[in-house]
Amino acid sequence: MTSAPADRAFDAVLCDLDNVIRFYDTVPLAALERASGLPEGTTTDLGYAPETDLPLLLGRITPDAWVESIAAGLTERVGAERAHELGWALADAPFRADEEVVSLLRRARTHVPLVLVTNATLQLEAELALLSLSDLADAVVSSAVEQVAKPDPAIYRIAAERAGVPMERCLFVDDTQENIDAAAALGMTTALYRQPDDLRRALGVLRGGGGSGPMNREPEVLSGGPANAGAVLRHGDTVERPLRPRRGWPSDLADPEGAASGALGCHNDACLENVVFRDGRAAALIDFDLAAPGRPVWDVAMAARHWAPMRGRPGLGPPTACASWPTATGWGARTGPPCPG
Repeated sequence: MTSAPADRAFDAVLCDLDNVIRFYDTVPLAALERASGLPEGTTTDLGYAPETDLPLLLGRITPDAWVESIAAGLTERVGAERAHELGWALADAPFRADEEVVSLLRRARTHVPLVLVTNATLQLEAELALLSLSDLADAVVSSAVEQVAKPDPAIYRIAAERAGVPMERCLFVDDTQENIDAAAALGMTTALYRQPDDLRRALGVLRGGGGSGPMNREPEVLSGGPANAGAVLRHGDTVERPLRPRRGWPSDLADPEGAASGALGCHNDACLENVVFRDGRAAALIDFDLAAPGRPVWDVAMAARHWAPMRGRPGLGPPTACASWPTATGWGARTGPPCPG
């Protein structure tokens, strides 16, 4: 871990899981509700009501018992069989992790401790394993294990203790205002999450000093444009030496064909936070924790996603901006057909 810069307000990140990192697909449930003559959201409103949900989140009942309580509240409206079907559709809703958020948190963890603080069930460990996130954080504070849930101050104190820093030196990230308010009342720096940029802004100060930054400026205002950024990528990857084989290359943002191509080491995360600027121009890349074998064009595509100016300049819309990248990096002629305009 790096020492804390004087202007940094936190020395640890405490982050929520659901609706920040993990997202559920409730489309099948909504379809079942419509078929049952129920308004969409009826099952979730019932299932996540405190009197129904809290016993599960405190580890006092099983998921089966939770489904039974949901079904009990729906039986008069749709019948027992359909009520149970709706309950299980909520309980078994598929979920995914937001790769952009995971990447931001993995980078943050190279600077400060990361602790997940979540109102969750006793199945959390297995669910993190399914998401390949068992190693994401330094510690996981689960309401079901600790038998206390957000926004109770006790769970915040536990999380700060696991992080090893005072509460007033913690950044707390959550999607619920009530939980944010509770953290703020304890002296924590807070970030209400709605989209990845909210997390990116909150973590931006981790890149302070050393010539890096500016973290929150739009790509359009940086001098040099894609040719400047492309030069950084090109010079980084034209070494073209075979990578030494290694077990366990990071796969979060890696080229899916990287293992087959294997000739170059791609950075895989060439966003603005990982670029050092000098006098407004890109000069170098930092944080190679997600680097892995891949094709040169993969870094071009990843950088274009973050860098290509998409607004604010007449005549430079997304197609034109993206089409300029292969030429700017010098790879357009040798990586396949030109980018469509």
